[in-house]
Formats: sequence, C-alpha cells, structure tokens
Amino acid sequence: MDAHRGGHRAGPILGIYFHGLNGTLYSDYGMHQIVPEGEMLKDAQPPEKSIPPSPGHEQEWLNCIRSRQQPSCNPDYHCKVDVPICLANLSMKLGRAVRFDPVAEKILDDETTRLAVPQYRAPWDFPRQYV
Repeated sequence: MDAHRGGHRAGPILGIYFHGLNGTLYSDYGMHQIVPEGEMLKDAQPPEKSIPPSPGHEQEWLNCIRSRQQPSCNPDYHCKVDVPICLANLSMKLGRAVRFDPVAEKILDDETTRLAVPQYRAPWDFPRQYV
C-alpha cells in the first residue's frame, strides 16, 4: 500500500522528503505533497510546474543525443543545485564558514579544498585540474 497515494503502486517507490522548519515536502515523479507543521503552511499551494514532463531519463537522454538539445535537468542546472549543497556539507564538517569564489568556481582555502577531494582506491586518483 502506498501511503502517499492511498493505493497500490507497481515498481519501486522513488521520491524524496524535504524537511523544513514549517513543514515537509514529499515529491516523486508524479506528485508533490506538503505536510505542514502547525499552521504555517496549512493553506500552501505548490508552485507552477517549471520543468516539462519527462519521457523518462533514458528516453530523454536518447532524444537529446538525437536532437542535440539539453535535457530538462542538465549538468548546468545540477551544478547550481549541487555546489551550494556540497559547500554547506563541508562547512558543517568543518564547523565554520567556507570561502568560495563563484566566478572562478574555486574553494578559497586549503583545508576545505583537501576535505572536498574524494579519496579513491589505488591506483585511481582525483584529477588535479578539478581542485
């Protein structure tokens, strides 16, 4: 039984919860549900859709290869989302603010840069041009 839709659902349940101070947003590929905390989001409405419906990741990828168009969630979009999240995680691990130059797309202190570089198993190494 899928608690979010009130019925049975074939296949795996894919979705994500965003927990905030005023409520929780549950989203998957077909719906968004706001669960308010107290009265703050009681009458909240979801925003207008801004990304067109996807034919599915694999099909969209093939369509983009054929058409030379960018996918709906392209790498540029993901960088704008992922970089602040990664910087926030680094800040939390360090227990302090981190300095970042958004124009040069570089972390500005050595300690944070070292922490940002993943550790690979030998013989693999992180490409130094990305530091």
